[in-house]
Amino acid sequence: MIQDENNRLSQELENNHKDQGDLEMLTDEHSILKKELEELKESEITLKEQLSREKAALQLSIHKNSALVAERDQQVETLKSELVTVREESASIKMLQNTVQALEQDKANLQDLVKRLEKDLRARPDNINQTSGDAVLDQLREDKETAESQVCAVALMLQKTN
Repeated sequence: MIQDENNRLSQELENNHKDQGDLEMLTDEHSILKKELEELKESEITLKEQLSREKAALQLSIHKNSALVAERDQQVETLKSELVTVREESASIKMLQNTVQALEQDKANLQDLVKRLEKDLRARPDNINQTSGDAVLDQLREDKETAESQVCAVALMLQKTN
């Protein structure tokens, strides 16, 4: 019985030593795991900070790119507007050129008419009956004056367009 008790106590002591070794091993392992956990937490904090910085940089880049796109869109709209203006001016210039050509043609026609009327006046014999000739002469003079005033008006219009 004492022997059994002694064996039992020896076994218990041996188990306690074994448990003590296991406890020390578990304590060491716990310390290692605790250190690893702390390192992981620090790593997580660092990664979160890095992610936050990269996210802010990305948002800033997106904002800058959006501003550049908006600026380019505005430039495109401005250029489109300028193109419309240039096209309108081009059409106006063509219309003015056509008007100038028409006025120059009218001027040439009127100058020819004035020359012809002057020629008709010079060719008129002096011995034409004054009473019947006065009406014709007055009409020719009136036609000549009208033609000359139209030539002057056309010349003024041409000067204004140039």
